[in-house]
Amino acid sequence: MYKKNGDVVLKQKSISIGLLELPNKKIMEYMKKYLPMPEWVAIDPAKSEIYLAVTQMEIKSNFHVKVEHLDLEANNIAIQLKVPYRTLGIDPINTNGQ
Repeated sequence: MYKKNGDVVLKQKSISIGLLELPNKKIMEYMKKYLPMPEWVAIDPAKSEIYLAVTQMEIKSNFHVKVEHLDLEANNIAIQLKVPYRTLGIDPINTNGQ
């Protein structure tokens, strides 16, 4: 699910190795404790959720990222990438008539 602000909440339904079902909460607790994650990723084992604050990602340029649509079952993801004109060496268009 994506949020209005462009972040993403992933809901973990199940975790398995082959046919062996593993306990979501325990696996997510392990992930939260032992796996290094960027600051913009938060794991909530109690809710079986992973919050991806993509709007807070630190990108080495001045690009801005926002998820506009997310449907993993349909393999449909739309991401908005804003690139300021000056990054591309283009002066912004003056719409004030000045």
